Amino acid sequence: MQWTTACPDWWRLLAAGESIIPEPLFPDEAEASLEVFKGLKIVDAPGSPTIEASCAPWVLAFAGAVFGSYNSETGERLIREVMLCIPKKNSKSTIAAGIMLTALIRNWRLSAEFIILAPTKEIARSKLNYARGVRDGRIDDNRFLPIIYEFSQEMIKSGEARKPENFHLVNPNINYSVDRPTLERLHMQAEIDGEAEMRGFLAKHLNIEIGLALMSDSWVGAAFWEPQAKEGMTLDDLLEQCEVIVAGVDGGGLDDLLGLAVIGRVRESRTWLHWAHAWAHPSVLERRKSEAPRLRDLEATGDLTIVDKIGDDVDQLAAIVAQINQAGLLDKVGLDPAGIGAVLDALADVEIDEEQVVGISQGWKLTGAIKTTERRLAEGTFIHCGQPLMAWSCGNAKGVPSANAFLITKQASGTAKIDPLMATFNAVSLMALNPEARGGLDDYLNHGFFGLVG
Repeated sequence: MQWTTACPDWWRLLAAGESIIPEPLFPDEAEASLEVFKGLKIVDAPGSPTIEASCAPWVLAFAGAVFGSYNSETGERLIREVMLCIPKKNSKSTIAAGIMLTALIRNWRLSAEFIILAPTKEIARSKLNYARGVRDGRIDDNRFLPIIYEFSQEMIKSGEARKPENFHLVNPNINYSVDRPTLERLHMQAEIDGEAEMRGFLAKHLNIEIGLALMSDSWVGAAFWEPQAKEGMTLDDLLEQCEVIVAGVDGGGLDDLLGLAVIGRVRESRTWLHWAHAWAHPSVLERRKSEAPRLRDLEATGDLTIVDKIGDDVDQLAAIVAQINQAGLLDKVGLDPAGIGAVLDALADVEIDEEQVVGISQGWKLTGAIKTTERRLAEGTFIHCGQPLMAWSCGNAKGVPSANAFLITKQASGTAKIDPLMATFNAVSLMALNPEARGGLDDYLNHGFFGLVG
């Protein structure tokens, strides 16, 4: 059976008021499930109306596409993952609950497990990029169904997306669970309160992705971070493409993350490439319960390692630094002088020379590194791996103005974790010194190896 979940003309359909939801693959299965779904009552609404009576037609079409992807003859669900991205108050919770309850009612498996999970915003942002790729036809994955109600980039850039007469295009439940006068009133209030409030309105009620720089005290570089992502880039790519690499380290306390940032300079183009990783002790999950789900999500992406015992974190960090050093690319490692003891010992154990480890002054003395990072991001000469860990860390960064600088500090950022970003600034401090090119991996294999055996 051949089918596609791509919808490359999605904006034409939305603008014309037409459906962006595909027909169910198995109409009979969809109809059987919809008979249950439509009859469910919304008990917290006045009069406890049924879903059929209280929701717009698109809700039934969406549920039909979900239920209708199941082949009852083979027991196989052809569409395994669905993403529905709609603004606030468009009945996300009601739809999810209704679909789950219908699945429970129609389920035939004994002891089947059904779970509703809500990802953190960093993980959701990463998945949204994937969903757009499937929708636009750039990614071939017909097992994934993306339904995204959003404005086209042209509408956003032109300002048309901010006009109340266009709000209905991305609010499919308008005049049902979404009240148009209330939406327009919230928009008016946001206009009065300033750009920061307006950005919040655009993100929540119009599904306009505003990136990492939402608050007025956010790090200015966050606005340029996301566009500089190169999805799929890894540490191995840095080892292959770069002529010299530096590393930055920050954190490592029991209430902190231990952050490692690696920056390499590409041969010829001299573009900077960035990769990062972080470690946490289980005590962080206990001390910062509000952050625990987010840290677990980052662990699932591979960006964060939660170690079993103290010491494993610095040992694993040192092993990565040793890998870079053995490739013949490591110039120096920069650390916060206030907490380098355990890291120093671990680096010494993997034969990193003492001269290669440098203390990086913090506070206002990091201003140069912060500004360098901002300029390179804006210029397009700082490329990173698009890691959720760094998106989260950049979004957490808050600053305080001083006499002649804008300082990013852990104190200003509160309990939010910015250790990987601070490690990045430490690495930038070293790369900004323009270290000499090293021999690199090829030179190491061609000369170092034979030197050893000879």
